[in-house]
Amino acid sequence: MKVTRRFTLALIGGILVVHAASAAVLFVRERRVLESNLSRDARVFGRALGHAVEQAWTSGNEARAMELIRYATEQESHVTLRWVWLDAPPGDPHAPAARAEALAPIGLGRSVVLRLWPAESGETLYTYVPVRAPGRRTGAIEIADPLGDEQDYLRESVVNSVVAALALAAICGGLTAILGFRLIGRPVRRLVEHARAVGRGELGTRLELPARDELGTLAAEMDQMTVSLERARGLLEEETRRRIATVEQLRHADRLTSVGQLASGVAHELGTPLNVIEGHAQLIREDSRAATAHEHAQIITRQCKRMTTIIRQLLDFARRGRSGEDVADAREVARETLRMVEPLLRKQAIEANLEDHGEVLATIGAHQLQQVLVNLVVNAIHAMPTGGELTLKVERRIAANLEDGREAERAVITVEDTGEGMAPETVARVFEPFFTTKDVGEGTGLGLSVAFGIVKDHGGWLEVRSEPGRGSAFTCYLPARGAA
Repeated sequence: MKVTRRFTLALIGGILVVHAASAAVLFVRERRVLESNLSRDARVFGRALGHAVEQAWTSGNEARAMELIRYATEQESHVTLRWVWLDAPPGDPHAPAARAEALAPIGLGRSVVLRLWPAESGETLYTYVPVRAPGRRTGAIEIADPLGDEQDYLRESVVNSVVAALALAAICGGLTAILGFRLIGRPVRRLVEHARAVGRGELGTRLELPARDELGTLAAEMDQMTVSLERARGLLEEETRRRIATVEQLRHADRLTSVGQLASGVAHELGTPLNVIEGHAQLIREDSRAATAHEHAQIITRQCKRMTTIIRQLLDFARRGRSGEDVADAREVARETLRMVEPLLRKQAIEANLEDHGEVLATIGAHQLQQVLVNLVVNAIHAMPTGGELTLKVERRIAANLEDGREAERAVITVEDTGEGMAPETVARVFEPFFTTKDVGEGTGLGLSVAFGIVKDHGGWLEVRSEPGRGSAFTCYLPARGAA
């Protein structure tokens, strides 16, 4: 509902409420005044008539007393006067209209005023004026004054008050609506249109209201706000252009750095075996003894396998993705991984333990899960050159995703070693491609990054915990089968 309409309705409602309360108070007061006047007049008239009746009765002329009452009744057409005996039984011509207990004060010489509703005349005001009659019987003059005229007067007063209230409400409502539309509705509509234009990004528009009130002040402030927003938008666009240019330069530099690292790694890793192959091939070519040819051929084969491994890791890094398989038994894959690296474990004098808590199914292909575990286990073996203990834990537990914080059941595999550990700056970069702490010729820096990429592609993540001299622990979280 519009402000002007609500204000107009509130004003009209207030006027009607105030006028209704005033009319009610006036009605009650006038009714009380009318009743007071009627009862006072009736008592005065009754006392005067009662005195005359009492004088006539004292002089022994009872007929004259009754004649005075009849004469007064004929003279006062709007009231009815009767002589009543308080001890007269119901049905007697001189029995009072009111009940005897209500007329008890008459015995003490006091007048009584009552409001009764006889069936023949409607609401009537009865006044009883005591008269001292000869003998022991108690008599009184009953004056019955119907209140029909008074009620008509009060009803007309109420109607006049209602008409006056409605007229006043209509006049005030019309004036309020007209003034509200001109002073509030129209300026507010312009303010709303200006705000919508600003919301659409049209910051060049200006709103100038001639009003010198609060709405005019608001319009001036909105114009000032629009100027500030336009200035800020220009600065933001300029800053955004600069940032985009800087980011593009950084991306280009990062691409060049990655290409340089790749070229350097490939040159270091493939250059040495190629030189060895070349040298031994030269020896085979120059040496005529057949006995040494077999030994040189074995060396060439080992170096070729080494180059093949390096190239496969590069391809795994470049072509990683989800496989067609989607479920793997993590416990069986962990056992197979330990069997595969058993020669390396014996060579390094490392004791390996597998802790599992029953079947754990992970939503990942068995081949890719084994590739992840082999990289993690081999990394742990390299971290213990003088021997140690390697623990492989496979379990199923509730864990919260690092990205959205949602908790779900995960297949959790932990590879823990008692090796040299890593410094915090090394831990921060351990999953970066081509980053390695090994000497040239001992690693490409792709193993952990390949494992990280495979796990992430399957909706999981890798966590690492390490301290220098206290070993390291790599924990792999993968969605469990049937988990969201």
